[in-house]
Amino acid sequence: MDLLRHLEYFLAIVDEGSFSRAAQRLQMAQPPLSQRIKSLEAQLGCELFDRSRRQIELTPAGNLLVPEARMMLQLAADLPHILTTHAGQRPVARVDLPDTWPIWLVAELTADLSQRLDRRVVPRQLPARERCGQTLDQHLVVAPGRGSYEVSTALGLALHPGHALAAAGVIPHPSDFADGQVLLLAEDDWQQDSLASLLVSQGVPATAVHAGVEHSTAVVQVALEDACLVTDRVDAEANQLLWHPLPGALRVWHVVGEHAEQLATAAQTKVGARHG
Repeated sequence: MDLLRHLEYFLAIVDEGSFSRAAQRLQMAQPPLSQRIKSLEAQLGCELFDRSRRQIELTPAGNLLVPEARMMLQLAADLPHILTTHAGQRPVARVDLPDTWPIWLVAELTADLSQRLDRRVVPRQLPARERCGQTLDQHLVVAPGRGSYEVSTALGLALHPGHALAAAGVIPHPSDFADGQVLLLAEDDWQQDSLASLLVSQGVPATAVHAGVEHSTAVVQVALEDACLVTDRVDAEANQLLWHPLPGALRVWHVVGEHAEQLATAAQTKVGARHG
């Protein structure tokens, strides 16, 4: 499936407010457009539009996808300009970053690091498992776990504003999720036992803790209002989730590669400013 093309179809419907007007804009019939959206939903594993109403509305997952889809299409459109403008002008530093970091953080960090190193920085966001064990030369990697140069953030409980606890105006305690699901990201696999123990000590049954969940999957589950996510405030706010600190819990990354100290310093400054 051509993901970028399908995202264009999705955004056309969002912008036009209906399948029929989007089909006219795209110069195609409505049935093929509907089929392509169903294919996209099948690929992502969730419904993007609520079709039970007279006027279509986005589901929680659809609302989450809109800014991400726009960002992906903009990045794809900018690539030719970036390559033709900068090719051969400055040395390149390639950086692998967590997929939990929002686009504003990646953009600010890229600009900051480019100035510090006087070279063009090319960022790439990857799931935790794809960043672990990277040993490429001339490459910077922000990987989960402890190391010589670290970036850390406080962890907390993130839940959807539509969650029953949020609607009741209650500051949640881990034990409030005893009958639900508490999700631990793959980003924290290296410390999942200690995080799970912390949650269990605060009243969460071990059976309610689900570890090793990929970030995109976790965000969708929380958007469906049936789960709570253990993550940092930067990630929670980027996904429009309510966040409450979980005392004693930290997310830690270590930076490896050439110029690791500069990247760790720049990243901690950016993340720390938002957590302050």
